[in-house]
Amino acid sequence: MKYQIEHLKRYIDIKDYSKNYVINSARINNDYDLYFLLNYINQKSKFPIYPEFSFNKSIKAIINDPDAPLLIIFQGFYEQYISPYYESDPELLNINRLNNTGLDFSFGGYIKMNRNFNYICVKDNYQSWYTINFDLYLSHIAKIILSINPSSIFTLGASAGGFASILFGHYLKANKAIAYSPQTVGFYHFMSKYRQMLNLKYGLSQIPFTDLKFLQLYNKGFNCKVDISLCDYNKVDKENLYRLDTSSGFSINKHAGKEHNIFAVVDKIQEFERITTLILSKNIK
Repeated sequence: MKYQIEHLKRYIDIKDYSKNYVINSARINNDYDLYFLLNYINQKSKFPIYPEFSFNKSIKAIINDPDAPLLIIFQGFYEQYISPYYESDPELLNINRLNNTGLDFSFGGYIKMNRNFNYICVKDNYQSWYTINFDLYLSHIAKIILSINPSSIFTLGASAGGFASILFGHYLKANKAIAYSPQTVGFYHFMSKYRQMLNLKYGLSQIPFTDLKFLQLYNKGFNCKVDISLCDYNKVDKENLYRLDTSSGFSINKHAGKEHNIFAVVDKIQEFERITTLILSKNIK
């Protein structure tokens, strides 16, 4: 954990950090992530009105033992909350209402079964691949991590949550990102009129934060190991997987079936046990 502290500290007050950041080619080449993040903040600042970030409605920390492993869990897409909203507000004039839907955090069953770990539960109320207020998600998560000093850090999610697991796992330098049927590019698959309008209005499809292939290429790999599970006959999920270079630092688990939801074809209890084994494994950096 010690090697991560300074890395995480800069995310806390990233706007202040940016004031003293002098851009030059050598610096960019040594730290693409920081450059991309500062550019994201610059783009975001151009919008006088921007969707609100609700900490209490977006992040929940469960601390059982500050020294125990930390699992950061990212929620994916649930269209039943987006479709009714968009039908009533197609111009997204009252988009902050999405902070008050019934969208819950994910993997609650796993948390109940494993009370020896620490958890940060995260959800994307705007259902935008976490591109809205990415900087604030990162800042608040970093604050929690630094307040407890966990023995190791893992990220977890499915579909769009799997995308977030890899993205945040990379930025946080987690030990491992665990992803089920992850999307690897945002604003492509699983699009809708709502997301088209969202992207049009706020310019969210910035490649460094919506394309994991780009992120992997520029950084010559991810800053974390990656564990991916998917169904072998799901064309879209395989297309997303094959966009990435999985030759190093990856473990791929393929299951028979066509389901996007892995837990429809595997034994949930056994899979939860596998997650626990990954977290407790000593064969991680």
